[in-house]
Amino acid sequence: MKGTKKKHRLLSMLLSLMLVVGMMPAMSTTVFAGSYGQITLNPGEHSTVDVECSDITNMTFPNDTVAIKSTNENVARPTTNDFYLGNDGLKFELDVYAVGPGDATIQVYNKKTGLVYELIGVVVNNPKVVDMTVCKGVITDFPVGYVGNTSNASATCTFSMSNVLWCLDSTKRVNVIQGGTGSFFVSNPPYLINDIMQISLYTLGNYSMDFYDPSNNHVASYNLTVKEHEYGSSLLSEATCKQKAVFEFKCKNCGDSYTQEIGDFGNHKWADYYSIDKAATCEEDGIKSVHCSLCDEKEPTSETMIPAIGHTWDEEYTVDKEATCTEKGSKSIHCSKCNATKDVVELDKIAHEYGEWIIDKNPTCEEAGSRYKECTCGDRVTEEIVAIGHEYESETTKATTSENGSVATKCSGCGDVKSSETIYYPKTMKLSTTNYTYSGGTKTPTVSIIDANGNTVSSANYNVSYASGRKNVGSYKVTVTFKGDKYSGSKYTYFYINPKGTSISKVSGAKKAFTVKWKKQSSKMTTTTITGYQIRYSTSSKMTSPKYKTVKGYKSTSKKITKLSAKKKYYVQVRTYKTVSGKTYYSSWSSVKSVKTK
Repeated sequence: MKGTKKKHRLLSMLLSLMLVVGMMPAMSTTVFAGSYGQITLNPGEHSTVDVECSDITNMTFPNDTVAIKSTNENVARPTTNDFYLGNDGLKFELDVYAVGPGDATIQVYNKKTGLVYELIGVVVNNPKVVDMTVCKGVITDFPVGYVGNTSNASATCTFSMSNVLWCLDSTKRVNVIQGGTGSFFVSNPPYLINDIMQISLYTLGNYSMDFYDPSNNHVASYNLTVKEHEYGSSLLSEATCKQKAVFEFKCKNCGDSYTQEIGDFGNHKWADYYSIDKAATCEEDGIKSVHCSLCDEKEPTSETMIPAIGHTWDEEYTVDKEATCTEKGSKSIHCSKCNATKDVVELDKIAHEYGEWIIDKNPTCEEAGSRYKECTCGDRVTEEIVAIGHEYESETTKATTSENGSVATKCSGCGDVKSSETIYYPKTMKLSTTNYTYSGGTKTPTVSIIDANGNTVSSANYNVSYASGRKNVGSYKVTVTFKGDKYSGSKYTYFYINPKGTSISKVSGAKKAFTVKWKKQSSKMTTTTITGYQIRYSTSSKMTSPKYKTVKGYKSTSKKITKLSAKKKYYVQVRTYKTVSGKTYYSSWSSVKSVKTK
């Protein structure tokens, strides 16, 4: 199918009109005067127009607002491609398809405003009548014009001998009128491929064919003559010794062609020189002959012998196999032409080349080790490494205040213990006196340490430190810090200085009461040594279930105990006390005195 392509650049007037189309409010349809060219087409042809407007850059111009249309789609139909509006302007490609005879105008149409601008005029000629000669049974292409978006569609209508022969979706039809006698038929079914009708005619004769578009417009006519093939021949290649002559036969009506070999093979073309068929060696003859330059066949009478050339021996030996430490080698005299050998001499094995010693088992104190060295060939030499023997050292682990220690004779290499002695940990710390009575002098009890085995630890293994003071009533810390090779850590304990006691001077009974008097301490006894006195009394001489009364102040010397049972015997004791840092220290109890209430 024919096609033309024309390119138009719209003038600045198109910019002004487009701005009006996109921005004016809706009104009645207006046709703007002016046309930008006219194209003339035959039915089935189409033309492409590139539209460019560089001044239109900031205008809203979507496809759903502006459309391209034809004033008569039975004559011409437009389509657009690559619709673009950017900074460089408005661009699109306009395709105009010729449908049937007549004229039409392609327009720009604004759907919102109803404004129309005439873009290009189209004139479609009457269909041409084409005279064609086709060959029987050959598929022939017939351009049938624009049919829309249909492609690769097969015929769907039935056809008769004299009227409608073919149709597509009941819209496009072909009338075939027989121009002579006899029958005819078309390939069943015919096909439409890209507006091309494919038909095969199988009956000889003359026919006319008219094609119509979907709107019943007459778009094409053909006068057909159906003939048998009429072949002519031409020589493609002459005969040679390898191939017969080749001719091409081509039909002058439809162009169908084929090739065929004809006649006999040609003669050989012998070369004017000899070719080597087998090269001569040092010991064997060779052969040469004349060959055909086309097929390489030998000329039977041309074969000639080439004499053997003989050996050329080297003056020096060549080592054929290197000697190793496991195998002998060899050398010989070589021919420089064919590598033949003579005078072979054997080469003795070479000595092993061992690497460094590698220890595969280290010796221990009691067991021997081993080492080896290896040649590159894999041969190995092994020897023993004697045991290194024990190296004993004295090792002391000090006893702590909770775990035993030890003195061991131990091998530094393998850890074997030859002998071991336990150092028992210092379990108990004892003081010569733990409770003192206040006397004004400094108290320093002696210390002894008993280990876990019940033995006394020598004082040479520790230092003793005492809390400062140790004169007044209170508790005092004694710390032992261990030293030397046997012990580590420290232990501590406390001793106590209690206030000096007193004695009961008199107990006298009263009605359901008694009064107890005790001796006053010396004037040196102040609140720094005594806080007060405590009395206990019981109806039992063994002081079971006693009751207590506390008298504050070191100067007090008597106390009346009331609310007792009448005519009941009571047993009484008195002691002093001192409170230091919230802890109370007591003297020993006085002797027991008895009294009977009234």
